[in-house]
Amino acid sequence: MVELYQAGCTVKELAQRFGFHRQTVARHLKRAGLRLRTDIADESFRQRVRQAYAAVGTIKGTARQLGVSRSTVQKVVRGE
Repeated sequence: MVELYQAGCTVKELAQRFGFHRQTVARHLKRAGLRLRTDIADESFRQRVRQAYAAVGTIKGTARQLGVSRSTVQKVVRGE
């Protein structure tokens, strides 16, 4: 799972592939010492969200494209 995440798979993709909940996958990756790409404190993640939102134009579409929750996209777009 760790290798797939490092290769670019999203938490959502890993959860679907292995049959786990997204939070379970995220917890496993964090315990393995990884910093998740969906950390809203990470400026590079916030930049990706803003760019995707500018291209897609909707919270829902952006979340779907990035494989993150709508609330995560909302927090970044609203500047929280």
